[in-house]
Amino acid sequence: MIRYKFREEESSLGKILRPVSDVVLECDKFRVEIPMYVDSGADVSIIPFRFGKALGFKQERNNIIRELKGITGGGIPYILKKVTLMGILINPKGRSPSGHSVLEKQHLSNKMIVFQDALILNGKNLKVRIAWALVEEVPMLLGRIDIFNKFRIIFNEAKGWIDFEE
Repeated sequence: MIRYKFREEESSLGKILRPVSDVVLECDKFRVEIPMYVDSGADVSIIPFRFGKALGFKQERNNIIRELKGITGGGIPYILKKVTLMGILINPKGRSPSGHSVLEKQHLSNKMIVFQDALILNGKNLKVRIAWALVEEVPMLLGRIDIFNKFRIIFNEAKGWIDFEE
């Protein structure tokens, strides 16, 4: 199990707690370590244009440009790509690279192993689909497709944490 404390952020409603997980994404030997909002309302994970470029994504002639629509109804152009979700980052001090506190890290029946500061779940990497937004103005979201079906994810708003259980 991995437990993250929610991150406190400012919003138009004042201070609010948000579930954020630091992850490692890899594609063709390119890696980026990024914080992503864990979003049970997002069908697919999404990253902004510049992070896709950092992963080596290129817009090819045969790519299909699709459109995501959120609660505002506005569309975001994207190309569906595949990446490897290598793990959820934890450093030896119990903090993720973005600085938020990891409250708990447990090894259960050898199902989790630490490898180069990344927590690899069940000794395997996950191949996941991700929407590469063709614009910058999108949040980095960890959505349901290819991820939520691999874990039991518990959002505990009252206590301010999120658990990932395999």
